[in-house]
Amino acid sequence: SAGNLYGINCQATTVAGIFLIHNSATVPAAGAVTPIKSYPVTVGQAVEIGWNPPLRFSTGISISFTSAATPFTQTDSATAFISGDAV
Repeated sequence: SAGNLYGINCQATTVAGIFLIHNSATVPAAGAVTPIKSYPVTVGQAVEIGWNPPLRFSTGISISFTSAATPFTQTDSATAFISGDAV
């Protein structure tokens, strides 16, 4: 559902890629996507970001990791850890 995102912690493990934040109640299916924000990472790199004020999402909050070379393509990859703080 709609909400506020206060922060995320994401770490790529064995594959480089891009963390994508979507205004969606579910993670979009593989293919073309339009994320609200994107953060590229290398193998083993972590991203920790906080927002004050928080990011507002009207539909829902979902975060995914893509191994694609572009933030506009969702290529499913289960090689990352993601956590977040939302209300």
